[in-house]
Amino acid sequence: MSPRTVIRVLPLCIAVTGCGGGSTVQKASPDFATQSTDMAITPTDDMASASTADMGQAGCGGVYMKSTIAAMRQGAPGCYELDGVVTLAVTPTTSTSKSVTFYVQDAAGGDYSAVRASCSSTSMSHPCPAFPMVKASSSARTVTLTGTYIRSGASKGGYEQFYPDAFTDTAAGTLPTPIALAETDLERGTTTASTGKPIAAYYFQLFTTTIADKLLMYDWTASEFTSASATAKCKQFGFGMIPTSAAATAGAACTGTTQPAGQATVNPKEVLIGTDFYSGFKTTTDCVCGPKYMDPVPTAGQGTSGSVTGLLSYDVPYGTTTGYLYVAPLLGASFPIQ
Repeated sequence: MSPRTVIRVLPLCIAVTGCGGGSTVQKASPDFATQSTDMAITPTDDMASASTADMGQAGCGGVYMKSTIAAMRQGAPGCYELDGVVTLAVTPTTSTSKSVTFYVQDAAGGDYSAVRASCSSTSMSHPCPAFPMVKASSSARTVTLTGTYIRSGASKGGYEQFYPDAFTDTAAGTLPTPIALAETDLERGTTTASTGKPIAAYYFQLFTTTIADKLLMYDWTASEFTSASATAKCKQFGFGMIPTSAAATAGAACTGTTQPAGQATVNPKEVLIGTDFYSGFKTTTDCVCGPKYMDPVPTAGQGTSGSVTGLLSYDVPYGTTTGYLYVAPLLGASFPIQ
């Protein structure tokens, strides 16, 4: 096992929004959204600014290629028009939010059919005139997007993102059927799924699986989800769990408001859990903000088993070349930890 480096990772502090029936945004609960900082913004505002050599175009000049998400993700970075895609989830916003992140998928589903998109009203490298429209959207909407798709090469971690220039909400939509994954497909070290396909084919999609090998709490201070911001009041945006059969030694749990040290080494069987959708999935291992907002903070020995659902995501920490797979549960009831 290689040393685990403590790194800055941007947590996308997002929440499940309403599933159809209108375009009214679901406001976040007072949890982490009450901070004065907009936690969906990276220290450099967007990760694509680090290197653009293989990430696509910074500006499209009004020229876009019509495509499905699946064809786009398997093609080249560039400027695309995505018609009739369905929003899976949208970040919560407050009156002071400067960015919003959302996930969209081809209505027909399938391999490579979903992508993460980011819209910031303050980005210099990827300005987003559509910010007011995206901010007012919700899940289970049929939308049309134009914008820039970026993807770094394998040597830079394979980071993917779509930056919209325009966003049109056209109608209520139907969420594609979640993909069925094996429990092992969720492990951070997975590159090839149990189906034999690259796990990247399932990035950014909703999934369902049955946890037979109970996942136990393992790392309360996973470095991938630790904010380095000096001004952030809440600094921990995810944690690690591990299958019982791994017989791994769990790290320390919260003791009062003291944040324990995280695991020193990477265990490839670890399942990283992001609290991206924090207004629906309130479980947190932030030892300060959890108690402050009366959100459940897991204790040693707790875990999850049985049928679970969530969103399978992938991120590459800013300034690094190694990405990680993680699970973003949508609701506490769909990914219970007890």
